[in-house]
Formats: sequence, structure tokens, C-alpha cells
Amino acid sequence: MVIVAEPDLMNNYALADRDRAMLALTIVSAALEDYDLPVAFDLTLNGLGQQPNLLTLAFTPPFLAATLCFIIAAIVVAWRALRRFGPPVAAMPVFAFGKRQLATNGAALIQRSKRLYLLGAPYAAILRARVAHLLGIRPGGDATHTESEIDRLLQRRGIEPADFTTHAEALRAARTPHELLRHAHALKTIERKLAR
Repeated sequence: MVIVAEPDLMNNYALADRDRAMLALTIVSAALEDYDLPVAFDLTLNGLGQQPNLLTLAFTPPFLAATLCFIIAAIVVAWRALRRFGPPVAAMPVFAFGKRQLATNGAALIQRSKRLYLLGAPYAAILRARVAHLLGIRPGGDATHTESEIDRLLQRRGIEPADFTTHAEALRAARTPHELLRHAHALKTIERKLAR
């Protein structure tokens, strides 16, 4: 067995030139010592004959640096998981409680569905019933008759604005949030003045 310490004596670079190729042949002939034996080149020491293995590849350069960084990061994450700052934070309830939260959630749902304009007619009907009750008008009558009766009683009492019917019709016909809020506020103002 002969170990060649200088690969340039036997590699492609050496065999490309006639003189160097003859030198390689002379080295092989000298190693055989006139015996007729087969010649085999073992390149496993250089890493050329090994089967690639992911685990051993992770611990050989240039991948060794990435493997060490990964191991250090895993140790830091484990250390942080086992040792936290202060007591654990109490979990907040998924849903908040109360009337305000219910109203907020309902408003957010309506705003998200972009159906705000559908609230005008029901809100006008609710305020018509409330104002009619405050003025002593019997419930169950025709909506148009009830609204004209409300206007008549508001004018008699001197409450401004006395045009409940105008604002109720405008609220039912409103399509933008600004129009809805303006006419709903006018109707609510009438109700507040009567409730005093």
C-alpha cells in the first residue's frame, strides 16, 4: 500500500502533461516492485467515496457553523421557555360583558355589512311609538295619521322642531350615514324635549 501525500502527482492536472503522467506511471511501477498486481486508487480518505449523510454533513464545514447556531438558538429558546418574567398573565374573556359591549358589537356588525341605510325605517317607527306615547296618542293607528297627529300636538305645545313627519320621512329615505345621523338626532331631540 502506498499513500500519495501530494494529489497533484496523480490527479487530472498531473495526467494532462506527458512528463507528469510518466512520473505518475513511474511511481505506480515502483510501488508494484515488479509484481503483476492490480492497481486500485482509494479516495475515501479524501471524502470522494462516501455516501452523503445529512447528519454527518451537518457537522462538517461549511455547514458546521449553521448547525452550531441552530443548537445555540434552541438552547436560548428552551431557557426562555423555562424561565419567564413575572407571573403568568391572566387570560381575558373572549367576549366582553354588558349592554355597551352588546351595542358596540351590533354597530360593528351593521357597519361591516354595509347595511346602515336599512336602520332608518325601523328607528323612525320606534321613535314614532315613543313620541306618540309621550303625547298620549293611542297606539295601533295608521303611521301617517300618527305622525300628522304628533306634528299637530308638537305645534300646540310649542316644541321645536315641530316637523316630526318631515324628519321621519327623511330618515326612512336616507342612504348615507351622515343623513341617517342628522335626521335620527332631530327625532331624538323631539323625544328628549317631551320627556322633560
